[in-house]
Amino acid sequence: MNFIQQKSINFHLILFTFSFFVCHFQKCCDAFVTDNFFRRPTIYLTVNPIDYKIDINWFHIPLTAASNNNSSDYNDPLALVLETSTIIYLTNDSSNPLDVNLANVHYELSLNVSDGRQRTHLTHDFEDISLDVNTKCYNLWFHLVQNDQRIFNGCMKANANWMNEMKDILKERKIRDLFVPGTHDSASYKPNFDPSTMDNLITRYSLTQDDNIMSQLIHGVRYLDLRVGYYRSNNEKFWANHGITRMHPLSDIFKQIKDFVDATNEIVILDFQEFPVGFRNKFEVHQQFAMYLFQQLGEYAADPKIGWDITLGDIWQGGNRIIIAYDNHAVVQEHSETHLFQSVRQRWGNVKDGYAKLEKFLKEQRENISREAFFFQSRPYAEMAELTPQALDVVTNRLGGLRKMSDMTNWHVTRLYHGEFGRKANIVAVDFYLSTNIVDIAIEWNRRKLGFSTKNDNDSHE
Repeated sequence: MNFIQQKSINFHLILFTFSFFVCHFQKCCDAFVTDNFFRRPTIYLTVNPIDYKIDINWFHIPLTAASNNNSSDYNDPLALVLETSTIIYLTNDSSNPLDVNLANVHYELSLNVSDGRQRTHLTHDFEDISLDVNTKCYNLWFHLVQNDQRIFNGCMKANANWMNEMKDILKERKIRDLFVPGTHDSASYKPNFDPSTMDNLITRYSLTQDDNIMSQLIHGVRYLDLRVGYYRSNNEKFWANHGITRMHPLSDIFKQIKDFVDATNEIVILDFQEFPVGFRNKFEVHQQFAMYLFQQLGEYAADPKIGWDITLGDIWQGGNRIIIAYDNHAVVQEHSETHLFQSVRQRWGNVKDGYAKLEKFLKEQRENISREAFFFQSRPYAEMAELTPQALDVVTNRLGGLRKMSDMTNWHVTRLYHGEFGRKANIVAVDFYLSTNIVDIAIEWNRRKLGFSTKNDNDSHE
């Protein structure tokens, strides 16, 4: 063996040893992060998509006997007893319900299971709730009380500035490194819609969200999934669609996005994935739409020259904070110097019959994504975490509509990403996001993974 060969062997041995220790250290860090986070007691409030009632949701709440038993280990999520003195109160402010008149309590729930969901009689009124980019807590607060002591509290909240608040730990990262909360068919909403009186076969399978784009962004959504229809004879030629159903002029959608970006320092991803009306395979229509995007959003568009290798710090430094992703390679090639990024890799299960199959698909796809990492190192991917009806399901209404399908799955989806599965999530898009806790989970996972923050899931503790 000559000298050069010996040096080469030594180099590769050192490299292997270094890689082993880095990998081992990473696994230790991952175990530390996940074990301490996803088993923490958590409560969150959601809006039920069927009737807009407020749901109380909780995970890993250890229960104690009603007697004065101080031996309960609050870090043990498996503690279960039949008799409980664990209560969740809902109020309209952060005051301890034990210190004020209990008449201020709007709802009281005694827990007898560690994980669960309870619908209340309280209604979320979209028309009466006014949010802006400075809104934090609004509407209702929850308080966990155990053995006559408040353990922690929290609120329904908006997260309009979460990226900027974490700028120091995000600036060196790429979108692919983050957990980004998103919505599926983001523009498929109707203002002032009451599902109890206005729902019909069309709305049942075309509406996927309950509030507008501005509200989604104020709550913390940063990935918008947009489908486009082209109507040549209309004054407004380009519309946000859900399939063949026309929803809103894109100019209205873009105005909301621009107003939000103007008012904050946040980064927003627009992902144009489907073109169900007027495009077919007409390259000239795609070109016309690409030019329309530039006219509408060019001065806001992040620089796509280096593609998805761009860091958030690069985007902030450049000043333009809307990433425009487009699912047509030829069109992207034409405009990759000005405003278009390659599309996000959406992962669809086309699952319709229950959450178990959806979870199975998501876990299988996660393994595929890991194998593809070498080829798509920086390009983000989106897990589309919702059920998908087929044409016959819509005609027969066998599944009861997207609202009922979301009501069946969203608590489970939230629990999945709150747990170990959330650690390697990238973009997660959901239907009726207000019936999940996906935004808070994404923010907390980013803190844990990138900053090792000790901030808890809920807002404050006693």
